[in-house]
Amino acid sequence: HYERAVREFAAHKPFTPHLRAALAIAPKFPAALALSGLASALSGRAAGMQAARALAVEAQDAVTMAGGGTAFERVLSSALDSASAGRLKRAAHHLEEHLVAHPEDLLAIKLAHALRFMTGQSGHMEKTSAGVLPSWSPAMPGYGFVLGCRAFALEEGGRLREAEVVGRLAF
Repeated sequence: HYERAVREFAAHKPFTPHLRAALAIAPKFPAALALSGLASALSGRAAGMQAARALAVEAQDAVTMAGGGTAFERVLSSALDSASAGRLKRAAHHLEEHLVAHPEDLLAIKLAHALRFMTGQSGHMEKTSAGVLPSWSPAMPGYGFVLGCRAFALEEGGRLREAEVVGRLAF
């Protein structure tokens, strides 16, 4: 269910039913709690930020209960902690630091991209998408989503011809 939620999130499709199902099975799953909280923070609504703050506490508790969790769970939890406090740029930075060592992490790419978009930082979107793209190939699941991030970043930066070329490759 969690993997399906990530895939649906990447595709800009409804993912919360899958996330709820994952949390029903594993209510203390740090990555699922953090994704839920980050999605709430990305909503841009006061109620979403309130939910994000509560989920940040739950996610951190879940990481602690998991003996410190995985490196990715800690990154997601840190990003959520920052985002839930209104520090969206800092949240994106946590994810981008993770991408230096793990450029194939689709969820981190999409979350960092969304956070940078919300903060009006097209230059960061462009830099991150350019940095991760060499680690991807058309044979990898999610490649089209990464190309989509790249095309959108190029478009936001005013590089429309390049954006169109990359965007057409995403299909």
